[in-house]
Amino acid sequence: LDITSGLPRVEELFEARSPKSPAIIADINGVAEVIHGDDGEKVRITSSETFRDEYLVPAGYKVEVKRKQLVDIGTLLASPPKAKGKAKTKSAALASEPKPILASVAGRVAIKDERISIIYEEKEEREYVVPAATHIPIQTGDAVKAGQQLTDGSVNPQEILLILGREAVQQYLVDEVQ
Repeated sequence: LDITSGLPRVEELFEARSPKSPAIIADINGVAEVIHGDDGEKVRITSSETFRDEYLVPAGYKVEVKRKQLVDIGTLLASPPKAKGKAKTKSAALASEPKPILASVAGRVAIKDERISIIYEEKEEREYVVPAATHIPIQTGDAVKAGQQLTDGSVNPQEILLILGREAVQQYLVDEVQ
């Protein structure tokens, strides 16, 4: 940019003021969707990650679920073998009694060897309202990283600090001033 717009930006940065025309930046990684509606434009960022929760099934346990079955939290996955003899004391029975294996997450079951896995997906979605007459340089389907600029304008260093941390905001300030 030229000196007429560059110098005010440097003053803005050094005085830690909010920019006059702030840019919207993403605060999560994900895929962008630009929505053109009657009430204006919005950018929606959707992030999804697949996780696997594994449980080792000890010898003698009976698997109580099937492959690809959907389970909820607390669903019985495997039951312990039935006790043959009676323990002498109640506290000894409680201490040595095998416990059933219960699901700690909801998802779809996968079974391999002596392991039961529950595969689940976590989705996170953020929506940003874009002011009228603001240009959106990204398009629907674009991969977006946290801290990436979604609209034209000047980025507020405070937002970079919150999203990416101290080193990222230091680098941004040096780049902006240069």
